[in-house]
Amino acid sequence: MNRITVFCATVWMCAGVSCNAPSKLPPGGGGAHDHGHSPAAHEGSGPAGRQSGPAKESPKVAVVPYPLDFCIVSGEKLGSMGGPIVKVYDGREVRFCCSGCVKKFEADKAAYFAKIDAKAGSGKH
Repeated sequence: MNRITVFCATVWMCAGVSCNAPSKLPPGGGGAHDHGHSPAAHEGSGPAGRQSGPAKESPKVAVVPYPLDFCIVSGEKLGSMGGPIVKVYDGREVRFCCSGCVKKFEADKAAYFAKIDAKAGSGKH
């Protein structure tokens, strides 16, 4: 069970759905049920009135792996500046050496995807 505070309200999460606060509250936590009905009104329903139960898995989306061992923006070898930053755009994975390169890539994705495709096809840096 996790306690999350959102806009000054405490929400308790149990298996991904909102639930009643635990019987023994942690230090500094908790408070009265403060939105117009008893806590028992929540039993058997999840967020937005949907039935609670096991979460449904979202369909797996195929992601095309990044084919290069270097950052397409800077040319730096991936891992040379710490672990690479991995992002997915339009179902394609792109790896970056740093957050600055992410911003540059996002400013002109089409041009960088063309560079990735050209470099992957040639096998050259």
